[in-house]
Amino acid sequence: MARYLYKILYKTYKRKHMFTRKQYLDGECSHSEYYAQMIEGSNAVQLVLSKWTVEELREAYEKDEHFNNMPLRDWDSLGGSLKLDFRKFGDLRSNCGEVCVLKEAARRIVCGLIPLDGIEVKRYHKGVPYIYNPLTGKFKLVTFYSHNVLTGEDKELSSVTLDTVDDMVKYINNHTPKD
Repeated sequence: MARYLYKILYKTYKRKHMFTRKQYLDGECSHSEYYAQMIEGSNAVQLVLSKWTVEELREAYEKDEHFNNMPLRDWDSLGGSLKLDFRKFGDLRSNCGEVCVLKEAARRIVCGLIPLDGIEVKRYHKGVPYIYNPLTGKFKLVTFYSHNVLTGEDKELSSVTLDTVDDMVKYINNHTPKD
């Protein structure tokens, strides 16, 4: 029910200008509206998806729509990497503000308000990089690439696509040298 109402409110509201911190504190916009405007132009979506899959976010949202069932230290650790200038909203950067932007991004991902097509997130497992595609829920592990020393570019030569995190972990464990 909450997800349905959230979509209706989002679709019926047409923002014509940017809300400042003062307007938010004066009640001219909701918490969601204030922090949602900060998502665009930031790396909040990529940061959230670098930590959790869409399915993990969906499960957490169904239990608590404010994501308070996910450890605060995880949100805090992502906040330091958030690329966003809070000053243009008349606000100061704080851990609280960072977490609010990230949680709003997570909520909008779960509610389908952020298009995920074209987004690929680089993640690491035991130092091995892999790509997570939130739209398909699949994981791509680049198994061999070449590095051009002159241009600094990496070119993918081969890769494997896996369905789950467990499949990806098994693949990495079976194909990396043991210490």
